Amino acid sequence: MTAERSSPGELSLHYVLEAPLGALRIAAPAKTPDRRDLLWQHTCFEAFVTRSPGGPYHEINLSPSGDWAAYAFRAYREPGPLLGAEAAPVLTTDRSGKGLELRARIALAALDPVYPHETIHLGLTAVIEAADGALAYLALCHPAAKPDFHDARGSCLRLDPPI
Repeated sequence: MTAERSSPGELSLHYVLEAPLGALRIAAPAKTPDRRDLLWQHTCFEAFVTRSPGGPYHEINLSPSGDWAAYAFRAYREPGPLLGAEAAPVLTTDRSGKGLELRARIALAALDPVYPHETIHLGLTAVIEAADGALAYLALCHPAAKPDFHDARGSCLRLDPPI
C-alpha cells in the first residue's frame, strides 16, 4: 500500500495484493462502476484521510469491481455529510496470476477544499475475503489488538502539500 500526492490536489493510491486469486473472493468488474455502500464487507481497499488525527476525517472504499464509496465523519465514527459523485475516484485494476493491483486517483478538494493545501494524514487499509468467507483486516498501522480502521492512531502516513 502506497500513497502520494501525484499532482496538485490529487491523491494517488496504489494497493498490491500478492495471492492466488482463486483462494479469495474478489468482485467481478462492474459493468457500470458506481457508488455503493457496504463494500468493506468483502475484498476492499480503503483510505482514511484527515488533516488532524482525532479530528474530522474521510473514509474512501475502493472495490476491485470499480465500485467505490466515500464518507465524511465529524469525529470517531460520527457520520458527517454524505459525499456524492464529485468524490468518485478514478480506479484501475489489474488481475494476474500473481494477484491483484488497484490504483486510485482522488480529487482531494472533493473531500475537503483545504486538503490540497495542507498536510494530510492517511490510514491505508484492506479487507481481504477468503474463498470460505473469512475476512482479514490489513493496515499500515494497527494501533490496538483488535483492528479498528477508524482509530485515529491508524492514520500513520503523513503527506505534506506540494511545494
